[in-house]
Amino acid sequence: MSVEVADPQRVPGSKLPAVFQAAWFFTRPVSYFESATRNYGPVAWLSLPGFGRVVSVTDPALIKQVFLDHDRAYAGEASKVMGPVLGPHSVLLLDGGEHMRQRKLLLPPFHGEALRAYERRIAEITRREIATWPANRPFAMRPRMQAITLQVILEVIFGVDDAERRDRYSHAVDRLMAISNLLALDTRPGSGRRSPIQRLIARRRVAVDRLIFEDVERRRKQAAGGEDVLSLLLAARDEDGRALTDSELRDELVTLLFAGHETTATALAWAVDLLMWKSSGRPGGSSSSLSSSASGRSPPACGCGRR
Repeated sequence: MSVEVADPQRVPGSKLPAVFQAAWFFTRPVSYFESATRNYGPVAWLSLPGFGRVVSVTDPALIKQVFLDHDRAYAGEASKVMGPVLGPHSVLLLDGGEHMRQRKLLLPPFHGEALRAYERRIAEITRREIATWPANRPFAMRPRMQAITLQVILEVIFGVDDAERRDRYSHAVDRLMAISNLLALDTRPGSGRRSPIQRLIARRRVAVDRLIFEDVERRRKQAAGGEDVLSLLLAARDEDGRALTDSELRDELVTLLFAGHETTATALAWAVDLLMWKSSGRPGGSSSSLSSSASGRSPPACGCGRR
């Protein structure tokens, strides 16, 4: 399937005010996109605070076409709204040559062979967290999965072995993540002046950045590198022999943190939910739960306490 848009201004789309679209998008995202596709087709423009006028593509063949069109598709530019959290050097916000440079420096630590070396550590972290779960009573699964994914990132990627320091990271990260989604409501992205939302995020970034820069400085002074991802990134060099700067390291570490924390935790929580429904022999339960979550509600509590 192919759609050629000669005039972007003629792309059909909703005329609802941006604030109403944002409320719909955040409370019932699946319903929002289903309605746009049903009313305007697989290519439609939407208006959201923070993102401005954006084009939604919902047909799989067209999505592939967009990703393969490197001359006109700029994923980094489209993600600039996350700049106040991720930083200007984040691989998610870059396009062209700089994107390729950062990506090549980031990929080796996440190669299949390298990841297999972390399996035992990840299993240990998971067992340690499961040991704290309540026995014989329901509890919310997603927060427990968030605890696992955050600890994996802190220990395997950041190389933080000290439990007290991990607690400081967890507190700082939780405070920043709690407000990061507000960027989608920012009415002045890229205006040259920081909005109240951006100022709030900047204040909460301070604690996360301080911890990261301390660890980068300490790791640079160590004679021998570790096996964590941060150590591998410190040793990485591009084709011109350049290493990542402290600011680049900070931005990429925060990117890995945000990209691998909540999204992975949500997927794992739903995987457990699906396994429970399958093992109970009650078909269809998980799909209804998933529909509820996609419409904006949280994953259900899990009755899988330790026995």
